[in-house]
Amino acid sequence: MRIEESVEISLPPVRVYEFIADVNNLARCSDVISEVHNAPDRAVQVGDTYTTKATVMGRTVTTSHRVVTADPPNRLEMDGKNGTLNLKVVIVFEPSDSGTRVTQIGEGELGGALRFVRPVVERTVRQQVRGDLANLKRILEEQRS
Repeated sequence: MRIEESVEISLPPVRVYEFIADVNNLARCSDVISEVHNAPDRAVQVGDTYTTKATVMGRTVTTSHRVVTADPPNRLEMDGKNGTLNLKVVIVFEPSDSGTRVTQIGEGELGGALRFVRPVVERTVRQQVRGDLANLKRILEEQRS
């Protein structure tokens, strides 16, 4: 499963990167992530780990994450694992005419019974990523005001 979505945010890449790299902000931006645990109180660095608790398709899922790449203000990459999904998330920050183009690429392998409902899971996750990016844009652009 591969999902790629982008959003334009009217702020420079360094500001957008700083906000996203503080993974404690995840619960503020996400409609599905309700908690972040054991995250550093700073921008993440390579090797940092943290855990998220999310509700996806009516199920509560706890995922362990590890930061693989931290290249401010250009790119973040994290691996995540839970009982039914191994995922890789790459977030790319590119300067644009309006500020920053943020592209989130998620790749994952479904395990267990979820592999039989892959189209439903993929559609649901794509909608959630779009919503999270829209929330990110709103939050950051409101803070700018």
